[in-house]
Amino acid sequence: MCVERLWINTENIPMMSGNLFLKPQETQHSPLRRFIDKEVFKSDKHTSMPLNKLIGKCYVMCIKDYPKLRPEGFLERDLYVCESRYNSLRHTFKKIRSWNHVTNKIRLVNRETQLEIKRATIKKVERTPEELAEIEAMITLSLIHI
Repeated sequence: MCVERLWINTENIPMMSGNLFLKPQETQHSPLRRFIDKEVFKSDKHTSMPLNKLIGKCYVMCIKDYPKLRPEGFLERDLYVCESRYNSLRHTFKKIRSWNHVTNKIRLVNRETQLEIKRATIKKVERTPEELAEIEAMITLSLIHI
C-alpha cells in the first residue's frame, strides 16, 4: 500500500489509507505473461485499515530507475519495481507513462552494479477454494505485505 493519509478515528484508533499495489499472483493474467522479479502493479483499489496492521516499509520504484538506482536506507528485499497499472474489473495491465510517486524525502543512490531486467513466467499455484477465499479476504482487508 502506498500510504496517502494517516488519522485517528472516532474510537481513538490510528488509521491509514492508500492505494494498493498487487503482486503478479494477486492478478488475473494469461499464463504466458512474463513478469520481472519483484514486480508489483499499481491497482485501482484504495482502502483504509488500522495502523497496527502495518507490517513494515517497502519502496516501489519505476522501471526506469530500478536497475541503476536504489533508495538509501532500504534493504534489497524491501524493494519492488512497478511498470504498469492493473485494472481489477477488466483484468488488464497498462504501462505507467509518468511516474508521479513522491520520492523527494528518499535519497536515491547508484547501485554498485546495474541490475539486468529479466522477465519470466510464474508458476500457477493450485489453491483450494478455502485458500482462494482467504487470499481474497486478505487482499480486501489489505493485510498482505507488499
